Amino acid sequence: AYVYVWDDNKGKWTFLQKLLPTDFRAHMKFGMFVWADDVNGRIAVGARGDDPDGPTSGSVYLFKRNDSSGIFEFEQKLLRSDGGPDQHYGCSVILDGDWAMVGCYKDDDNGHYSGSVYFWKLNKWTGIWNMKQKLTAYDGEDDDKFGRYNHLRNGVAVIGASRDDNNGEDSGSAYIYRLGQNGKFALEDHIFANDAGSKGRFGISSWVDGDVAIFGSYWANTQAGMQAGSAYIFRRDSNGDWQQEDKLVAEDGHKEQFFGCYVHISGNTAYVGAYGDSEHVTNGGAVYVFRRKSNGGWKQVNKLVAWNVSFGDNSGRFFDVSDGNLLMGSRFDDGAGTDVGAAVEFRYASFHVQATSNTPQAGKMFGITLTGGEPSRQAMLFADYKRDGRTYMPGHNVLLDLLFPNIVGSAKLIDASGSAQWAFSLPMRLSGVKGYFQIASVGVKSNRLLIQVQ
Repeated sequence: AYVYVWDDNKGKWTFLQKLLPTDFRAHMKFGMFVWADDVNGRIAVGARGDDPDGPTSGSVYLFKRNDSSGIFEFEQKLLRSDGGPDQHYGCSVILDGDWAMVGCYKDDDNGHYSGSVYFWKLNKWTGIWNMKQKLTAYDGEDDDKFGRYNHLRNGVAVIGASRDDNNGEDSGSAYIYRLGQNGKFALEDHIFANDAGSKGRFGISSWVDGDVAIFGSYWANTQAGMQAGSAYIFRRDSNGDWQQEDKLVAEDGHKEQFFGCYVHISGNTAYVGAYGDSEHVTNGGAVYVFRRKSNGGWKQVNKLVAWNVSFGDNSGRFFDVSDGNLLMGSRFDDGAGTDVGAAVEFRYASFHVQATSNTPQAGKMFGITLTGGEPSRQAMLFADYKRDGRTYMPGHNVLLDLLFPNIVGSAKLIDASGSAQWAFSLPMRLSGVKGYFQIASVGVKSNRLLIQVQ
């Protein structure tokens, strides 16, 4: 696992160190899941291919930051007392203060690959992590895969069982547990998508923030096509029951987009990965951003695509969000070699793009205004027009076959008020074409302004 830290002086991420297991062996799959807790200076690394209890029984390694040197040092290896072969303990691991939650989705307590989750707690006096509890689904069965990808925050644990068959084969479900005063996690609710169906795999991803949670259903069939995918927002009511608040789908969804493969929610903002997104290149991947409306519904407000997205990158399979900034994994990126992988950062921008006229018309001038930008910075306006799957470039009477959005005009300097403007003509052949405008500046992107040329 590789550790990078943000350097305020340089304004960029810098490499710190490479983490390796103290008892390294081949095929451990060390680093297939990593969780960093910056507040407590700790990193957890799953090694689901490790063999302490037989082949691929799995393990977890904890590293603690040395406050003097800033380097992460080995702290403890979390091993179970009831481990067995082919259980993949360590497939996921979440740190939340003094607690660690470890997934073991191929555990067989309730049947072959029924799954389980282990909770560990740090003893602050001894500095030792102790296993406190093991959870299995009360209705667990063969191949439920309970505990593959989960989340834990402030004593609330959300655990998916994406192969649960309650509403059809592999329809999926999720379990919500709450930490009690007795120091044990107890089941609070067992939830399903309101429109659950076979092969949807609801619960393949999950995230909780207080009384709101989000769950992915990345194999779900929607109006956009087979395995287009979806995600669901649930909210806890005054009775302690979790109710579905909304269903999220991509505005530009398509078959095999796998929208919902990974999710995150923070307050009124939700993020959904779609590693099969093919807007620019097949399986390039993307992350969608949604905001909660005043009426309780959710609306898509942005779509994040790596600036260098390439065929088969699968960007957005995993990502992380902190203070509105997003780090997107691109696991098959070829920038440093075939399928070596990379990460792309999107930093939060308060600036907003809007049209100077309500109706864009072919053959006439059209204007775009940026507000809320950082003065003295340069900003570029990008546009993408599509009709019948082909891309048109505004300002030109030629049909272009391009993979990426087109740059419109030259860079603009953001003025002292934080604004900039662009004006250009829309050629007649753009009549009826749909598209979007988006502004990029200093590694950040604005909202997407969707239009249809009249």
